[in-house]
Amino acid sequence: MNGNGVHSDTRGAAPRGSVGSGEDYQKTGFEPPRPLDGITAQVRELAEHAKLYVEARKDMLRATIRSLIVKAVLAVVAAIAGVTVIIVAVVQLMSGAAQGLGLLFGERYWLGELVIASAVFLVVAIGAFVGIRRLTKSARERTIKKYERRQQAQRQRFGHSTAERAQQLRQSQRG
Repeated sequence: MNGNGVHSDTRGAAPRGSVGSGEDYQKTGFEPPRPLDGITAQVRELAEHAKLYVEARKDMLRATIRSLIVKAVLAVVAAIAGVTVIIVAVVQLMSGAAQGLGLLFGERYWLGELVIASAVFLVVAIGAFVGIRRLTKSARERTIKKYERRQQAQRQRFGHSTAERAQQLRQSQRG
């Protein structure tokens, strides 16, 4: 204690009378207190964790995309292989049928091939014709039903449909 009754232990404190300028600290060897050092370090650490997280997410996305591409390529290869097997089986079946008919026609294999090819062409043509006709018919039926529903809604909303109103106008213009 000093003469004024104040404890005079000055260990770790700035010299008496010093304002605390950076030069005073450099002269005495004491470092000024830095209250934000801990927060700054934590912010840097948090930023590093965020960068790591973003990089990990990007890598995960790349891996997912790569996996999807590999699966798509494998699916295409499998589809090509499957179609190839079916084509080869159909060709073998048709070839065998043509040869069988060729034997029945007195070893005229060309005639067996001609009959089989014509039959296949005829079946495909009939199938395409029936398919197109069904598709056209169902599209027409859907369109008719759509407009019937719309006219029904007009009757409910306005008391008449557009077609009925047009017919009334034509009749009134004639007579």
